[in-house]
Amino acid sequence: KIFAEADDYSGLTYLTVESFSPDLSQKLSEYILQKTEQFINDLNKGIAHKRLSFAQDELNRAHNVIKQNETALIEFQNKYKIIHPEAIIQAQLEAIQTLRLEKIHKEIQLATLKASSPNSPIINDLESSISNLNKEVENQEAMLSGPDAQKLNQILAQYKELQLNLELSLNLRRGAELILEKTRAEAIATSRFFSVIQNPYLSD
Repeated sequence: KIFAEADDYSGLTYLTVESFSPDLSQKLSEYILQKTEQFINDLNKGIAHKRLSFAQDELNRAHNVIKQNETALIEFQNKYKIIHPEAIIQAQLEAIQTLRLEKIHKEIQLATLKASSPNSPIINDLESSISNLNKEVENQEAMLSGPDAQKLNQILAQYKELQLNLELSLNLRRGAELILEKTRAEAIATSRFFSVIQNPYLSD
């Protein structure tokens, strides 16, 4: 006969085995405790392992997504030979502004010269220079925008998308790391292990 009684006050479970001999009762008790300890501890370890394994898999997946996004961004930069499109566009805009200011300056010179010396040979040079500046401004502006994939605004849009994907994957990894740490803490806090307080002894 095997009896297992739970003591609500102490939280312990008392095992009693009755048989035809004290030796058999002791051996049965030891065997039951051994199997119970193995079963409960293995069960708790298995549950904790599954939870941690899932969280670790999510973290590994986040790492892989980051690597893919980093590779895509590097390939994009190598393809267009541009590290930061914003810097290129800013430099382009500054160059266009400089050309426009130079054009305005020459237009003022031309207007002044036509008023004071309409027959001056410099007038033709100024008109030619202004025309060249107009063409250069148009060329620089054409490089900035348009439906062509090589246009800087199109390149910037692609770059921003790749950059956003990378930032999102980094956020996902941070979230996965937090989940893993939380899962570890919960696994430790909720783990229940079987412990023998008193080994079986021979009955009287």
